[in-house]
Amino acid sequence: MRMSWPLLAWAQRNGLFFALAAMIAFFALASERFFTSQNASVILLQVAVVGIVAVPGAMLVLAGFVDLSVGAVAVLFGRRCQLKIE
Repeated sequence: MRMSWPLLAWAQRNGLFFALAAMIAFFALASERFFTSQNASVILLQVAVVGIVAVPGAMLVLAGFVDLSVGAVAVLFGRRCQLKIE
């Protein structure tokens, strides 16, 4: 007979939350500048590009389509921006 462990099942469903909490605690202890507004803005700027590409890609996959061109378009756009800056 298998026993039910509701706490263990809850932890398995929310493992990413625990991993995020552990990483935040580690970096907060490792650096005194982790919880600054400048660091938060840098993190949000870095995550924005990935989010802009990942959200439509996830929507396509959930709808049953596979679109591999999203990554290629992101690379081409990044290269074009680099050429414009130079």
